[in-house]
Amino acid sequence: MPLNARSRRRLMIVGGVVVMIGAGLGGAYVLAERAQDRKARAALERGLAAFEQQDYEMSLDGVGRFLQRFGDESTSELLYKYAISRLHTEVPNGRHVIEAVNLLQRIADRDITHVAARTDLMDVRLTLGQNLEALSMAEAVL
Repeated sequence: MPLNARSRRRLMIVGGVVVMIGAGLGGAYVLAERAQDRKARAALERGLAAFEQQDYEMSLDGVGRFLQRFGDESTSELLYKYAISRLHTEVPNGRHVIEAVNLLQRIADRDITHVAARTDLMDVRLTLGQNLEALSMAEAVL
């Protein structure tokens, strides 16, 4: 059954409204994502400034927010600062030390030229009594 002119016009209006609503929602999503990106980058700046002042809890929060949002953009130096912040921000059961060791090991595996991460990893392992692992790290550094 063919549509009359009035029905076609109503259908075109409904279709236009649906397209406009979709475009509006898509635009709102893009704006919200950009706002989240700006917040994450601002948190990184605050976190790096806090790291320089040795406020490790604030650094952990700021750098952590950035890494959560942009984990694929992380550098070894940024991960190192996060690991050191994690090491100095105590949590129950010493979980912070284990997480810091895992992060430092990840950096050492990822970037063999990052001597500070390897040295800190070796020191933490000696503190934990992991002498064989620390010895293998020392041999790798030398």
